[in-house]
Amino acid sequence: IGPYEAGGIMCCYRLPQTWRRGVQIKVHTVHSARLSPDKAGPEIAETKIVEVPEYVNGKAGELWVVRAADGSL
Repeated sequence: IGPYEAGGIMCCYRLPQTWRRGVQIKVHTVHSARLSPDKAGPEIAETKIVEVPEYVNGKAGELWVVRAADGSL
């Protein structure tokens, strides 16, 4: 997803068939630290370990990673 784009989808990541507490995944992200569309800034790469939330209806499905305006996950 480029700077100032609304979002995107990346496929695929295999989730365990049965959810259990404590399952974590590693999310690697790269985002631009630009202040506005016409001002260049550095790209920031980071890796975070996040816990997989409990599955809806007990079934593995889609997993969404959401980034806030400040770049945090």
